[in-house]
Amino acid sequence: QYLDKAAGEAEEARQQEALTQAESRCRLCLEYDKANPECLNLMGLVWYLRGNFDEARDWYKRAMRSKNDFPEARNNMGILHMQQKPPDYDEAITMFSSAIKIDPGYQDGRWNLALAYSNKGNIAFAEADKKAASKRANKVDPKVISSLYADAESNYARCDEQLRRLFELNPKNFQAYFMMGYIELQRSNYAPTENARRVNLQRAQDMGLRCWELAPRDRPEA
Repeated sequence: QYLDKAAGEAEEARQQEALTQAESRCRLCLEYDKANPECLNLMGLVWYLRGNFDEARDWYKRAMRSKNDFPEARNNMGILHMQQKPPDYDEAITMFSSAIKIDPGYQDGRWNLALAYSNKGNIAFAEADKKAASKRANKVDPKVISSLYADAESNYARCDEQLRRLFELNPKNFQAYFMMGYIELQRSNYAPTENARRVNLQRAQDMGLRCWELAPRDRPEA
């Protein structure tokens, strides 16, 4: 236990040292070119990893002002919006969408856009389930529940769209298969018919199997 704690503290110290070194290099770069977008963006990432989101946000904004068509800075700003408390998925979606508009082949931005839509869908789904439980006590209008499930499906459909684009860019993206399988599993909970539910579950199984086939792992030698 003590060795694990010591190892963890040593790793944290190494990470902090690496962030300090990265900050020093960026500041040196900015002394010569104070509008360098890559260095401004990296400074934002340093402060994000330190957990100072306000400072990170300022650096990302400076990076985008310096280079408006900078997908990486927009993607990083979107991640910040998703990770803040509470998350702002709408702003995150705006940032990710603008990143892939600049570079349609930018896989990180497209993955994060899919993730943001999936998270929005999960929120609507959870709220619908909560109200459905209350429905048994005749406390909730069924139309409200249907509307929430429809909202969940709308966001899952947008997530699907981005995942399919990711498959076009990288057919071996196992994470995209995993997420698509998860969405099919969620859909099975509000499928309109038993047959539709079986279809969702079969798709979830197929996607999970494809994910397992593609996921990197240690394989025993033959």
